[in-house]
Amino acid sequence: AMAEKCRGRVLYFARDGQAAVVREHLARGGQAVFVSDGAIVAAQGERTQRLLTIDQLRSPTMGLPWMWLYNVLAAAGAGIALGLSPGAIRQGIETAPSFVSDALYAMGDRRILVTPARNPSSLAAWCGIIEAAFPDRRRHAVIEVPSDWREQDAAEMGRQLSASYATLTLVGRDASNLTTENLCRIIEHPFLRSERSWDLAIDRIIGEVGTSDFIFVGPSKRAGRDQANLHCNERNMVRLS
Repeated sequence: AMAEKCRGRVLYFARDGQAAVVREHLARGGQAVFVSDGAIVAAQGERTQRLLTIDQLRSPTMGLPWMWLYNVLAAAGAGIALGLSPGAIRQGIETAPSFVSDALYAMGDRRILVTPARNPSSLAAWCGIIEAAFPDRRRHAVIEVPSDWREQDAAEMGRQLSASYATLTLVGRDASNLTTENLCRIIEHPFLRSERSWDLAIDRIIGEVGTSDFIFVGPSKRAGRDQANLHCNERNMVRLS
């Protein structure tokens, strides 16, 4: 429906090149980017060209979370729409992995992941990835309170975190419609507290957790992510990915 009102071209990206909408689009001579036989492929009509292999994108510690893959597919599609050559697209993705907005740190045997998680769906996705990558570690979460959180979002994220995280710390300055104090009543977690800044929250949790525990740091926006990463670097943590 949107394509009919758009003067530009439509380019689909998908994990599965056999998806009906992709096949129908290609049959009409359209363009798409998708995964096929372990590689990201650009296609137009019946013509296909491999851009790069999936294994080139895998992190040794995190594997290849599907969010990263979608970011790469979208970036490749944008490059094609701009008329870039396959070689230029490949080089851009390989040399500037800005599709990853996540940082994994080591502090001794502890692992600290900083990645945006502002809603229940993104949190659920990351919980699954973390449980698969670090199944035997005791886990803790530090979550920033977004300004647009709804009560139902907070309650659902609380349920998700209660299921697999030993402690939960909320970071916020009560700028949201739901104050941190109110959230502590809405979120049902057996060990819940709050801090007003990332440095205080990260320092506190590091001082309390075990030597091989995992800490999930979930900012809600870029500024929070940058502050959390800056503090991890100031604590001389080793960035793994």
